[in-house]
Amino acid sequence: MTLSTPSASTVTVDFATRDGTATIADDDYRRRTGRLSFAPGETRMNALVPVVGDTRVEPDERLLVELSNPVGAGLDDAQATLTIRNDDDAPGEIRLVGEPRVGEGAGSAVITVERAGGGDGPAAVDFGTADGTATAGEDYRSAAGRLSWADGDVGARTFTIRILDDNRSEPDETVAIVLSNPSGASLAGPDRTELTILDDDQPARLEAVGDTTITDTVDGEIGLRALATRAARRSRAPRSSGRSPRATPSFSTAPRRRPTPTAWRPSGSSSAARRGGWWLPPGSRPRGRS
Repeated sequence: MTLSTPSASTVTVDFATRDGTATIADDDYRRRTGRLSFAPGETRMNALVPVVGDTRVEPDERLLVELSNPVGAGLDDAQATLTIRNDDDAPGEIRLVGEPRVGEGAGSAVITVERAGGGDGPAAVDFGTADGTATAGEDYRSAAGRLSWADGDVGARTFTIRILDDNRSEPDETVAIVLSNPSGASLAGPDRTELTILDDDQPARLEAVGDTTITDTVDGEIGLRALATRAARRSRAPRSSGRSPRATPSFSTAPRRRPTPTAWRPSGSSSAARRGGWWLPPGSRPRGRS
């Protein structure tokens, strides 16, 4: 406190503190009241206000000092502002880095978590995984743990998730990466991200290999090309002659054997043989000739 001019007599004034953005309840300072006394010729006096230090990162704060009951002088300004400057370094923030992607056959995925913006005090955070469209035990192995930073330490921490290759052709799948329980620093932005597992398996395909032709054989097997030709020829529409259309025959690719003419044999009579006669053994039925 100051007097504008020296006084020939003693000057006194009362003072008291009052909350501003700094408060007694928040343990920023200790309340003080008292009386200042200026001896003759003295122009400056100090009022001491105890300030409580902390390790919180916060804006600068202010409190008021008010004067009252002056004796021997008038009051030009009855209120002064005391500023408490913050001297704590920021603890920074913890966050997941990016949206990781990994091929199914890679074997593992590395997840990065960083502390940035300050390193005051130690900090830590828990991490874990949860099913998205991917299933734990089938597509990946669950992972969980805690990452930590020492006082003054900033930078990245990593952990690994094992990826399982199932050799199935399927859409890309996702795993949720979750951060929780931060201490010493706050979480920046979302507390989770997704790991995408890119499928690298090709779907099975059917494919015809080359052209194949099977021809007629002496044993009576019917070739596929001949069969198709005969079927097409017999299934044509009838001509305009008025005759009824023939029924479309069906064919089989199974071997067809010629019938053995055991039911008919040349007659033992020389005259019948000369005439080309044939006879039917008793008890037999005709099966046709070849």
